[in-house]
Amino acid sequence: MTDFNHLITRKKTNSIKWDQSTAIYGTDVLPMWVADMDFAPPIGVTKALQSVVDHNIYGYSFVPESTNKAIQAWLLSHYQWKIDSTSIIYNHNVVSGISVAIEALTNPGENVLITPPVYHPFSEVPLLLNRNIVTSPLNYNNNRYEIDFTDLSLKLADPKTTVFLLCSPHNPAGRIWSQTELEHVIDLCDRHQVSLISDEIHADLAFKKHTPTASLDLKTVKTVTLMAPSKTFNLAGLNAAFMICEDPLLQQRLEQIRKQRSYPSINRFGAAAMAAAYQTGGDWLEELRTHLTEMITLSHNLLQTLSYIETTPLDASYLLWIDYRKTGIVENAVMAELAKQGVGVTPGSQFGIEGDGFIRVNIATSSVLVTEGITKIVAAFKELGVKEKSISPPL
Repeated sequence: MTDFNHLITRKKTNSIKWDQSTAIYGTDVLPMWVADMDFAPPIGVTKALQSVVDHNIYGYSFVPESTNKAIQAWLLSHYQWKIDSTSIIYNHNVVSGISVAIEALTNPGENVLITPPVYHPFSEVPLLLNRNIVTSPLNYNNNRYEIDFTDLSLKLADPKTTVFLLCSPHNPAGRIWSQTELEHVIDLCDRHQVSLISDEIHADLAFKKHTPTASLDLKTVKTVTLMAPSKTFNLAGLNAAFMICEDPLLQQRLEQIRKQRSYPSINRFGAAAMAAAYQTGGDWLEELRTHLTEMITLSHNLLQTLSYIETTPLDASYLLWIDYRKTGIVENAVMAELAKQGVGVTPGSQFGIEGDGFIRVNIATSSVLVTEGITKIVAAFKELGVKEKSISPPL
């Protein structure tokens, strides 16, 4: 059994999460912002990396077939999705994959459609590539996000809109789209001849069934799926991710763009860690999900004492999405008081104007630090005038 309450000190290790917090928040804070975990990976990953180190030669390398097979076996076992190894294209991270896919599927001046509030590179990367951003904001009903399919169809019908950039599971809301919803997305993309890029980096952290978009009947829709073991097994610093594309002509275009931009494949360390994670990390992941479920419950229990504060139910991931809009407090005041109380979180506006009035909180750490961090958040809102819920005494 893995003890996820045992923490390894991360300060003074060049950790963005732990060593850059003071510069960002202006004071020393408990970091609950960057989406990486405070846990060591499965022991099989450590052993695989140690084996590479022990060889003691670090020359040029290629990705071995064993890494392809590990990905294939994982997708088949967890999602009943059978792919050919030729469908796998390696890249350093999901964001670089988004960039390559957008260049492969669109031309400058065309529109990329997104559904905010959503992971901020979804709007940043297309603009850097001289594409336009079109938004179809998600509906927020009964504390849950839904795709506005009427608006989505209207936006997809614009001839200048050539790609829909989907976040599945959704970041920051932790929403898993159902198979029915994904099939509706595919139908609309097919009807309007729009390609689909699906960021599925949080898929393995699902607490309910996740369906890879490209495992469904895609009809005529060109699709690129972006995945990685980085969120699942805490390997982001190894720069190892991959795209899946089953269209041979689009594969060639993706490879062409990658080479034109001098985007390298993954290195020997990344390939070894990726293979080991998928080959040996299944039991570890189940234990992680159990711990995260406990941390979600712990957080909710602490937050529910406050009036006007709500949390969106998580289908996947370790990122709480906390709604404080009913308090009427502006974001700058909330962020300043949170920093004053000693906790650093991500402001909702980072995910688009639709995220204003929310904060995103990373709870992938020990129960001690989750308790400390959420307690600081509760204290901040109390200091800002938010009252505790009144609890009627039993009759």
